[in-house]
Amino acid sequence: MTGKEMLEALNHIEDELIEEAKTDSKEQPVKKKSYNWAAIIIVALVCVMGGTAVAVSGLDKFVFHGFSGGQTKGYMIETDLNRFARSDFKGEVLEVEGFIRKQIAIYEPYMSHMPQFWYGRYATFEEAANYLGLEALKNPEWDIDEKNVTLCIQGNNQGVFESIYIESYYEDTDLRMQGYAHILTEKADGDELSLSHITSQTHLAATYTNKNGNECMIVGSNLSKDGYVVSDGILYYAHISYQPGQEKQAIDMLRSWLDRY
Repeated sequence: MTGKEMLEALNHIEDELIEEAKTDSKEQPVKKKSYNWAAIIIVALVCVMGGTAVAVSGLDKFVFHGFSGGQTKGYMIETDLNRFARSDFKGEVLEVEGFIRKQIAIYEPYMSHMPQFWYGRYATFEEAANYLGLEALKNPEWDIDEKNVTLCIQGNNQGVFESIYIESYYEDTDLRMQGYAHILTEKADGDELSLSHITSQTHLAATYTNKNGNECMIVGSNLSKDGYVVSDGILYYAHISYQPGQEKQAIDMLRSWLDRY
C-alpha cells in the first residue's frame, strides 16, 4: 500500500487535497544548508495561493510540497525509505498477521472498524521496539520520558504486514510533543512514502543538520513545528505545538529529539 493510501486509511487528509498537491507540484532545486533555528527561521519555501503547490527538492532525503486552496493550507513530505524483509523482524510481531487475517475474514462493509490494522499500547518506546525486534529501529533514549506509546501495524489483503507506525507522546513542563517512527516492509507498494499535514496555517520549510550529520527537515507555522529525519532507512518525525513566546523553547526541544537520530 502506498503512503497516500495509508493516509486515507487513517483519515489524515482529503482525496482532493492529495490530488491537488500532486497534480500541481513543480520542483525547484535548493542548496543544502544548516541553519541556527534558535536564532531565526529560514524560509526555503513560498506557499502560493489558488490551490497550487511548490516542491522543494535538492535535499538529501525529502521533497516538500506546500499548498494552499481557499482557506485550507498544508504540506506534503515525500521520502524514500528502506523496505525491510519479514525476516528482519525478530520479535513477536509476526503473530499479528494471524490477527489481521481474522479481521479480513469476518469484515463486513457495515462494520465501524477497518480491517488490516492492528494496534497495541505500551508504556515505553523500548517495549514497542522489543515487540518488533527490528535491529535498525533506534530508541531515542531521550531525557524526556514517554507518557504513552502506540504501535500500529497495517497488513495487506493477505494479512502480511506492509507498514509499521509508532507514536510516542511526550510532555516537558508546558510543552507537548508527539514523536513518530515509520517503517515500511518489502510488501509495501509505491516508490516513496508520502505524509501530509493539513491546517489553516501557511508552512515554511528549512533544513537542519543534526549532531550525527543527518540532514533533517523542519517545517513550521505560527504556533507549531514538525521535524523529519531518515536514519537507517526509517523515517522519524515529530510534531510540537506551543503558545506565543515559547517558539525558542519548542525549537530547542524539537532539535534535541532530532539529534537522537
